[in-house]
Amino acid sequence: MTMRSAAAALALASAAAWAPGAAAQTDELWEVTSQMSMPGMPAGMGAMTHQLCQEKASRKPALGEQMEKCQITDFKESGNRITMTVRCPEGTGHIEHTYNAARTEYKGTMKMKTRDGDMTMTSAGRKVGSCDAKVARKKQEADQAALMASVAGVQAQGAAEIKKFQDDTIRSCSQAPATMDPGKLGIWGSCAEQADQCKSYRTSGMDPGGRAEKACGASRAKLCARYQTAEGYFTAKGSQNVAKACAVDAVAVKTSLCPKAGKTDDSLPFLGRYCPVEAKPLAEKHCAGRDYTAMRTSGDKPKDKYHDFCLAYLANADLQPAPRPAAQPKPTDAIQKGVSEGINKLKGLFGR
Repeated sequence: MTMRSAAAALALASAAAWAPGAAAQTDELWEVTSQMSMPGMPAGMGAMTHQLCQEKASRKPALGEQMEKCQITDFKESGNRITMTVRCPEGTGHIEHTYNAARTEYKGTMKMKTRDGDMTMTSAGRKVGSCDAKVARKKQEADQAALMASVAGVQAQGAAEIKKFQDDTIRSCSQAPATMDPGKLGIWGSCAEQADQCKSYRTSGMDPGGRAEKACGASRAKLCARYQTAEGYFTAKGSQNVAKACAVDAVAVKTSLCPKAGKTDDSLPFLGRYCPVEAKPLAEKHCAGRDYTAMRTSGDKPKDKYHDFCLAYLANADLQPAPRPAAQPKPTDAIQKGVSEGINKLKGLFGR
């Protein structure tokens, strides 16, 4: 039983505990209002009002199934004041009730210390009529059974939804290395920047056993390892998002890969796209005069291993500033030069 369920059960026990017995041969119907506060509970929550049927001669409460592991100790009654201690595996509670002179109203407090912190409950009760405790107990047991069945159903539905969420998350993460898309890692791809959010996921119960975190961590490792290969870097288009998810520098990765690129066929496109200096000798040898008018569809094999290399090299070249052509003489300059040469020749003919 959790601290909250124990506290709730203790609240019921506290509320029902000392509705006083009466001389009449009827049981007593009490209306009880309680307010509970505990760590993590927003202010104003934990309030409830309910009716309880108390047997006429009872002073101590029957704790019921929810409290079967709890024990009542130190029960004391002095005048209009009753105190007791309830000891449970989750903690120990001290309860005190004070009645009016007619024993038709009371006010009470319960303080409980648990492993998770202190819980306090205040309550107020008033006798509102008579009842049959045996009938009320049967109804209470039936209501409790229905409630437990409802809770079990909700828990089963919640568990199924959490498992589906886990499975969907794992499925998405498994696609990240092939697509080089860090977005498919979800929250587990950005724990370095969002450590608090990842910590919240771990403690929220949305990833039982850490299945999604483990699977997505493995997928992230594969994606990052592939990004630091020529083929993976080319597939990712040098994505800064991937670099950020992997905590590496995209430029540094590219710089380290260029000297080794071109030694395998799958690294040729990377060489052509990102390493113009290293690619130039191969481009001069294999790309000149090549016909690129026939586009190949996705999945088709290139005409040869240099096809994609040359396409990448040309695409890279398009991004480079075109060399400026050498200055050409203006037409007027050529005419002036021709006129001067003609005059000089004429001067030679006439000895001048």
